[in-house]
Amino acid sequence: MEDIYISSYLAREFTREEAEELLNLAEEVLKWRSK
Repeated sequence: MEDIYISSYLAREFTREEAEELLNLAEEVLKWRSK
C-alpha cells in the first residue's frame, strides 16, 4: 500500500511525532472525503 511509501517519506522529512500527527490528520481527511 502507498501508506508505507508515505510513512517512509515522512520519516525522512519530519520527526516521528510530527509524522504521526500528519498521518492522523491525513486519515481524518480521507475519511471525510470518502463520505
